Amino acid sequence: MVSEKVTFPHMGTSYIPVKVLLESLGLTCVVPPLNNVRTLEKSLVQAPEFMCFPYKLILGNLIYGLDHGACTVVFGGSRGPCRQEYYNDVLQAALRDMGYSFDYVNLNLSKLWTRENYEAARNAWGVKLRQVLKSLALTVKVLFAVESLYECARRKRCRACDSIAVEGVLQNYVDAVGRAHGYAAVMGLTRQARRDIRALPDKVTDKYLKVALVGEIFVTSDSFANLDIERKLGGLGVDVTTYMGPGTWVRDHLVRKLRPFHKKELAQELAWEFWHVDDIGGHGVQTVGNSVLSSRRGFDGIIHLYPLTCMPEIAAQSAFNAIQERYGVPIMTLVVDEMTGEAGFDTRLEAFVDMLASRGSGGLCQ
Repeated sequence: MVSEKVTFPHMGTSYIPVKVLLESLGLTCVVPPLNNVRTLEKSLVQAPEFMCFPYKLILGNLIYGLDHGACTVVFGGSRGPCRQEYYNDVLQAALRDMGYSFDYVNLNLSKLWTRENYEAARNAWGVKLRQVLKSLALTVKVLFAVESLYECARRKRCRACDSIAVEGVLQNYVDAVGRAHGYAAVMGLTRQARRDIRALPDKVTDKYLKVALVGEIFVTSDSFANLDIERKLGGLGVDVTTYMGPGTWVRDHLVRKLRPFHKKELAQELAWEFWHVDDIGGHGVQTVGNSVLSSRRGFDGIIHLYPLTCMPEIAAQSAFNAIQERYGVPIMTLVVDEMTGEAGFDTRLEAFVDMLASRGSGGLCQ
């Protein structure tokens, strides 16, 4: 029996393909507003003070969904040495303590394509395997199309004569996607938004500072959690590259797993130069590996983002001195939580960019 209304939390742009997936399975989605201050206000009374910042935002999202008629929560935990492994249990306990009654569909995000996940969907909504496979294929297409759109926006911000125009296109896209239903409508809007961004006129220059964002996946993906760092850097004339996001996750945990032979991801291989381990929880190894990758690719600087008290990312910082000594690329770490002051955050960004600019005229971006 298909549940009438389901809700799920935000993580950057992941809500767009997730909405397509659930609607293609015949469900009605209650999509919370994009993360904002009110999202935090809903959760801070219940969330432990030193719990991860992403947990607080996720809890606020689910409270909104249940308050607006959802009767099923869809969420997934990972496996391994990271507090995210416990989110499923802690979220359910917190919401039930607040008096909510709901069904909970628990997915294993570390292994997206597993019998465990299919059975969870079948037991909850009675869906058939063929329907799941078809819906999943459409969802992956949407996910990569959305990723391509936002990658286009990252490259365009520093090049456009008017960077605000890029934000205007994205805002119109977000508004339209919120009203759209189904694969065809969402894909059409995504492709049109990409064309609109690419059509914006460019400045007469081809030199820009190149900065990579590395760190914990939620904070690097979600514009509210990272205080809109991509927009701010673009406005400062920086070409931004980010390695962690929903698209990266699906490539590593779905697409790569379907290949008959698969080896370590590149970030894991590169991290081995400084860490002789394959996993320390979360995305700590990827942070180290992506920092090495960015350094080898000639980036002007690297910004490391993570939520307060995130142990895998704190451990990853131990490799930065060696990476900087080996490759000479500056790395700045920014830690965020609900108490982070935007003025101080912006000042550090501006100072970092000024420092990079003083080291040279910026790399040539192709």
